[in-house]
Amino acid sequence: MLPTSPETKLRGQLSSRSFVSAWLTVPRRPISPQHQAILLGTLLSSPSVVAAGSLAGLLCGITATIRTHGLIIAGLTAAQFVLVVVRLVLLVVQHRQQRGGAAPRVEALLWLSIGWAGFQGATALVAMLSHDTPTMVMGAALTMSIIGPLSARAYAAPRLALLLASLCDLPFKIGLLINGEPWLLVLVLLTPVYLRAVMGIVCEYHDLVLAMLESEALQRARARHDPLTGLLNRTGLEERLHAWTAAPGQRLAMLCLDLDGFKAVNDTLGHGAGDELLQRVADRLRATVRPEDAVIRLGGDEFMIVTHVRPAEVRLLSERLIQAIRGEPYRLGTGGLVRVGVSIGYACLPEDAVVPQDLWILADTALYAAKKSGRGAALRYNEAMAASPQIVTPLLR
Repeated sequence: MLPTSPETKLRGQLSSRSFVSAWLTVPRRPISPQHQAILLGTLLSSPSVVAAGSLAGLLCGITATIRTHGLIIAGLTAAQFVLVVVRLVLLVVQHRQQRGGAAPRVEALLWLSIGWAGFQGATALVAMLSHDTPTMVMGAALTMSIIGPLSARAYAAPRLALLLASLCDLPFKIGLLINGEPWLLVLVLLTPVYLRAVMGIVCEYHDLVLAMLESEALQRARARHDPLTGLLNRTGLEERLHAWTAAPGQRLAMLCLDLDGFKAVNDTLGHGAGDELLQRVADRLRATVRPEDAVIRLGGDEFMIVTHVRPAEVRLLSERLIQAIRGEPYRLGTGGLVRVGVSIGYACLPEDAVVPQDLWILADTALYAAKKSGRGAALRYNEAMAASPQIVTPLLR
């Protein structure tokens, strides 16, 4: 199944000490931890497919036991039955955990899959040595029919897919060699070509899924970020605030910023120079705040910063921002030097508001007061400002 949206994808994880499992499941190129979790989650998917393949293997084992009365194949079938039951129960339990939002560890199921593939290969080996034509045909048909689906289901981990295919196919080919029928050696000669074809399909599908995940991530990033400055846009801010709202009790401060003198630059030097100036301002904003703070471009020359600090620290941050913006002049591509300043209004939670939804209105009201008081001012919201509030659109819906 191809991925849909990141919110609906099932996820899995590895133990930090599972070196072999990590090596078997490493993707073909570096990816983000989030995408790696999605790939691992696919190894726990489709219990019905696993049940169908397991049933086919058990039926062939039971039939071969009845025809040959062989103790070895009977033992393999009995052991395979126990493994299949454990595997399916674990798969169903972990699949339900995924549906509930958890990311189960995949090691146990991974090793059970490897064990099951080994049992298929061993059963095929014994079938080829039985010299019973129906048993040999069933062994060959089972091996050829399960390698493709088994490997394709492990597309998230090409190394694992190759191991599973080899465990099914190589014992079968060893049985053909020992069988003594020279015409069966044709199948042995085709082994490299067959495994190469299987892995070609797995790798193509693996690369396709990686490309889809990366494309989705890029589209989501573009939807949340301002294309000119790379800062968060209103959509990105809304997502952040929804996340912060879901974790009550957090301290939150919101600063609304409006550039002083930007319109003159835009009108005299043109929109190209204005865009370049906005990019330089965005760089200074990013350099002034902490990495965990959110920097947003609301539109035009309006910016916002959301942080988790106390009111006294917000005041100091405002002063640093004012100094950073108006400090050194900006040298634009036209060769000219320009200066702009910034006015700031801010509000804090829980001191000024009860819920984050109100902070933007209060901070915008404080910004309006700061602009009226003179350029380069930073004011915190107070109740006196409510006499002439600004009308803004609520951010959270």
